[in-house]
Amino acid sequence: MISSIHQDSRGSLPKDLQCLAQIQEKTEFTFLLYRSIDSTNSEAKRLAERSCPEWTVVIADAQRSGRGRHGRSWLSPEGVNIYMSIILRPSASTFHYNLIGLAAGLSVLEAVRETVKGTKKELYCKWPNDVVFNSKKISGVLSEAGFKGSRPDYIVVGVGVNVNMTREQIPVELRGAATSLAIETGERYNRGLLIKEILGNFRGYYSMLETDSTLIVKRWSENSLTISSRVRAYTHEGVIEGVAVAIDERGFLVIHTDGGMRKVSSADIIHLR
Repeated sequence: MISSIHQDSRGSLPKDLQCLAQIQEKTEFTFLLYRSIDSTNSEAKRLAERSCPEWTVVIADAQRSGRGRHGRSWLSPEGVNIYMSIILRPSASTFHYNLIGLAAGLSVLEAVRETVKGTKKELYCKWPNDVVFNSKKISGVLSEAGFKGSRPDYIVVGVGVNVNMTREQIPVELRGAATSLAIETGERYNRGLLIKEILGNFRGYYSMLETDSTLIVKRWSENSLTISSRVRAYTHEGVIEGVAVAIDERGFLVIHTDGGMRKVSSADIIHLR
């Protein structure tokens, strides 16, 4: 059962988020719900640094300064999408930064498949942190870690999902790369129920990090748009081009290049046609 509901002074939340308060099941989650916020990741980091417990989930109906990877902005209109951030307190055995991101993306993919029937052939994971529907992005993950000395103190896992956003709400320059569930299916979806599915999936995968994370890698690879594709990876060390052949046990992308195998821990990936 949800431990806490927070609402700011901007009025009541939409019904499809209010339904989270009525979920009657045993859960570790503490939900903090905001009508509007600067960024769920920023708020979750502030809370984590004040010793807020693991499995606190910050959810907003809108973000004023939503963030993606590498400081990019994340489009966050009111009332249509999922913007949430999860606080984790990983032990040494569960501090697998890349795998946590893969698990979050896989959790979104499986939740969408459960919610939107008949999407198996159109829905894929794209390394490192995206979910694509009909080759366009519907979801991204932003993980940010905090340390006490050399010891990991927390990881905030931010998840954004384009749910009910209309085509007109997507900037013209992004319409070839981004989409939403509503645009692709012509239907509207209950965000609260989709959040419930995502978190349930993610809790299960996170527990695997303590025992055997191979299933995460296996399932992600089976649902990957990246594996077997020719890619160009823009890394901090330069550009790597080749065929993506695998994800290793740490969640790194393995690329077969003309000079041999290369492993990439973080990069912007372009799929080459």
